[in-house]
Parts: sequence; structure tokens; C-alpha cells
Amino acid sequence: MVPFRFQPTLLGAALALSTTFAVQAAGTVNVYNWNDYIAADTIPNFEKASGLKVKYDLFDSVETLQSKMLTGKSGYDVVYPSADYAGKWIQANIFQPIDKKKLPNLANLNPEFLKKLEAVDPGNKFLVPYMWGTMAFGINVDKVKKALGNEPMPADQWDLVFNPKYTSKLKSCGISYITMTKNLFAMANIYNGKPANDFSKDSVAAALNTLKAVRKDVRVFNDSPIDLLANGDVCVAMAYNGDVYIAKDRAAAAKKPQNIEYVVPAKGTMMWFDVMAIPKDSKNADNAHKWINNILDPKVVAAITNTVSYANPNAKADALVDKKISGDAKIYPNAAALQKLQPLAVIDLPTQVALTKAFNQFKTAK
Repeated sequence: MVPFRFQPTLLGAALALSTTFAVQAAGTVNVYNWNDYIAADTIPNFEKASGLKVKYDLFDSVETLQSKMLTGKSGYDVVYPSADYAGKWIQANIFQPIDKKKLPNLANLNPEFLKKLEAVDPGNKFLVPYMWGTMAFGINVDKVKKALGNEPMPADQWDLVFNPKYTSKLKSCGISYITMTKNLFAMANIYNGKPANDFSKDSVAAALNTLKAVRKDVRVFNDSPIDLLANGDVCVAMAYNGDVYIAKDRAAAAKKPQNIEYVVPAKGTMMWFDVMAIPKDSKNADNAHKWINNILDPKVVAAITNTVSYANPNAKADALVDKKISGDAKIYPNAAALQKLQPLAVIDLPTQVALTKAFNQFKTAK
């Protein structure tokens, strides 16, 4: 899973220009991260406190990161993949184990997140959680209510995307689906009362039947429907939480009358993690641990969350996060809601092939 990333800004450009030309040295840590995914003072404060020089490079897609990782000579000491990709790379022996003795700030993490991350990293041997969020769907509240007419909002919010009773009405204002097969079938599984990661033959068949029943009501397929929501082109869109919040901000900035909300169904949904990991070919592993331990400092990671508006898994940082962020239950859900969030596990090739085949059957159904 890869959440929406903000477009490059002067901050990202400045960071890249100020650090790209640092020389390889014992006093260096080479970091490879997404655009605009740290605070303005993260690097200078770390350099001042540690005496190390940070070479900080940016990527804008997980495919770019993957190409670096699979060569076996990435040149980086710390990378920031999404957990589902990182789980595959663990199996490919891409990362070196984390030395937990060098990360005293690991104690600051909420154990619940470490437990969930074990879906892709058993024993938490290779990955350290950085930021996290969910995938469900966004709605244009006013357009949805208008399309439904006298029909009240469903008790099970998933009905808005999976129940023909509702989708047959919402198609008038537009429904957008994702093309990410594992994510889509995981959501259908949750709707059908099954574990998100149950991709057995029977569960996939049941999910496919659920999807086929609403196929005629789906207007468009888009994995990042920010503009679709912001412009009012659709009223319901499966999306990462970050995409929906960006759509809401974008509509407001353009002074467009779109009442956009992110919906986390009461049944639960999927959660994603972005993580920190040390490539096996790292030449500065000790410095990599220093960087990661610094990010695990509550003040440091809270400043990052306050900048990027994504939740972090650091329990000690909660009190330092801006209230408008930490007080939003769709970004920081309570303990009961958190229990219903399911991270996606790594699947084998035959399962992926089966899901792709099922998705194609759904998409071509009329």
C-alpha cells in the first residue's frame, strides 16, 4: 500500500539540494524517503545533536524505491517503504535485522502497532513503524444525501460501496473504485464478515459475487481520486485517508462547495504502515540506527506528524501532536476502533494471480 504523497514543495527541493552532494563517509547516514515526509527541522536538529551528515534523497513512487532495493547496491542506510512491499523484500533478503539494543526509543512505540506489523514482519525483526493510516472511502456528503433521497444513511457504511440498494442510487453522482486487487478484495472480505486477509477460494468467490452485483453502478476506477472528489466528479470514492483529506483541502482552497468526509466503517477497514528499514548493503548501519532512534523520539516524530498530518505509532508522542490532528478520530481512532483495523499480509504469487483473475472478471462484468 502507498498513501498519497504531497506534491514536491520548496521544503522538499531545499532538502534535496542541501543534502544530495554530501560525500560518503563514516560520519554520514544516507536516507531515502518520500517527498515532504519529515518536518523542516528534522535533519538540521539531528545533524547538530549527532554530529553526523545526512544525505537525504527523495523518491515519488514505490516502484522507484523497489528498483533501488532489488539491485542489491542501493547506497542507502535507511529507507522508507510501505509495509506490504517491505514484507516481500524481507523474504527476498533485502534488509538486515534491526539491532534493538541500539534503539532504546523503541520502548516509546504502542505495542499494538508492533503486533499488527507482525503480519508482514514476524517478530518485528526488520521493520520499524513510521507513519500509518487507513483505506476506506470518501464521500461528498451533500451529493450522497441528495442521491439517496428519502433513503437514510446505512447502519453499515460499507453498504455505500457494496450494496446495490445504495449504489444503484449513488451511481447518479458517481462511484469510484480502486484497481488495487488485494485491497479491493480485502475490503469486500470485511464487508462479508471475513478477515481482510482471507483469500481462500471460497472467500474470493464470495467477494467476487459482492463486487459483480454493483459493477454496473461503478463509474470510474482510480487509485488516487483526489481531483475526482475535489471537483465533485464523484460522490463516493474508495481511497486512502490521506487522499480524502487532501481532496477536502484542495476543494476548500479552490473555493468549491464540496462537503467531503472520510468514512471509516464501524466494521473496520484496512490499515497501512510506512516503515523504516536498513538495507543489507548499508555501509553505515550504526548511523542508520542513530537516525531511526532519533525519529522514535516523541518530540521529533510529533513535529513530523504536525507537518504531514499522518498518525504516528509513538505512544509517548500523542500528547505533543496538534489537537486538531490527534483529536480527529479518523486519523487517531480510539482503542476499540483500532482493534478493527487490519493490516494486509504478504501473499504468494498464486494468490495474487487468482485475485488478478477475479478482479478482471469483476471489471469486465456488465
